[in-house]
Amino acid sequence: MASAASSNPVAAQVVPGIFARQLLYVLLSNPGIVFSREALLRKVWKDDTFVTVRSVDTLVKRVRKKIEDDPAEPSVILTVWGAGYKAADV
Repeated sequence: MASAASSNPVAAQVVPGIFARQLLYVLLSNPGIVFSREALLRKVWKDDTFVTVRSVDTLVKRVRKKIEDDPAEPSVILTVWGAGYKAADV
């Protein structure tokens, strides 16, 4: 079953890659909810054992480059220091 993010052609053009689209879907579907790196690993990569929590950081950085006006000062995907990542509250 395809998620809304993976089946949305606009999302596919803006953020290529199934993991990037899934990350965006998880975060943007739950604005304001903080997800730990471990939680994002479970939700985005499922059972793929070849990734680490640092893979989440790398993917967030790549997605920010695509969607943020200024990736150094993100306004959509926010870092919650010591906890993880969240989408900005709407």
